Amino acid sequence: MDIAQKVMSRIKLRQLQLIVAIDDTKTLRGASDSIGMSQPAATQSLRELEAALDCKLFERTNRGVVPTTYGASLVRHARSILTQVRHAGEELSDLASGAGGRIVVGTLLAAAAIVLPRAIERMREVRPNLIIKVIEGTNDILMPRLLRGDIDLVIGRLPEYEYRQGTEQLHLYDEDIIVFASPGNPLTAHARVTLEELSRCDWVLPPIETTLRAQLEKAFFDAELEPPRCVIESTSWLTNSYLWRNTELIGVAPAHTVESRIARGDLIRLPVDLNQRLGPVGISVPKGNEPSTVVKSFIRELQLVSREL
Repeated sequence: MDIAQKVMSRIKLRQLQLIVAIDDTKTLRGASDSIGMSQPAATQSLRELEAALDCKLFERTNRGVVPTTYGASLVRHARSILTQVRHAGEELSDLASGAGGRIVVGTLLAAAAIVLPRAIERMREVRPNLIIKVIEGTNDILMPRLLRGDIDLVIGRLPEYEYRQGTEQLHLYDEDIIVFASPGNPLTAHARVTLEELSRCDWVLPPIETTLRAQLEKAFFDAELEPPRCVIESTSWLTNSYLWRNTELIGVAPAHTVESRIARGDLIRLPVDLNQRLGPVGISVPKGNEPSTVVKSFIRELQLVSREL
């Protein structure tokens, strides 16, 4: 019997949970604790699986327990299988309860202010028992979790190159960049603000690896100027909002995330032409994995909200 036949006939779902947990925690003890199994039982289950498949799945190293080539391949498929099983369970639960389900959403700053909250609000109207978990971060944090199956979808700036492998992307809209300051900043009285003036200011900026930061710095590079002086690097919306309102620090953000604050007069848009646009905002989902019914419904709501905006 070859390995393919052994996989079909001998692997148990519990063993798939175990090898994924080992890959996550890098220890047998941590893996057994995370899935509610005793360590001796976990050790025995792993030995039985390796014996059934006739191959070594994990090795002990100074970095902990790490997968072999066979183990890494099986873990990758196990994550996909467990995600699909979870989706099946959620769909059955949804059918039984009538209007429930669970979604885990990863979000970047580009989508967190309006699109995502409105879509959640609309979903709650038709599915009052729906549970939605929102995880905020950058692509380097969210995309690996999406591929592992920890997150159902990521909404935000679509990565151009890195993190695209293994994902499908759904375009929602394109967006401009807005530069702004508090009403007390002297630059707000200017009829026109130049990049040279802004290069001498202190800024609150997102991390260097973000598309927004890259596009802003490109505008200064194209004008043969030093990049804006970052004195606060932060993705904390609450922290940034306080600093933007109460200091003379310059801010930059995707247009729709600050439009309401500008309309209220909390912030003032500076009259500067960056001649830059952000890349498209959209949804990333794992390639080849069929989303659950409730995730598909949520994607439709995100698309409808984006069209309305």
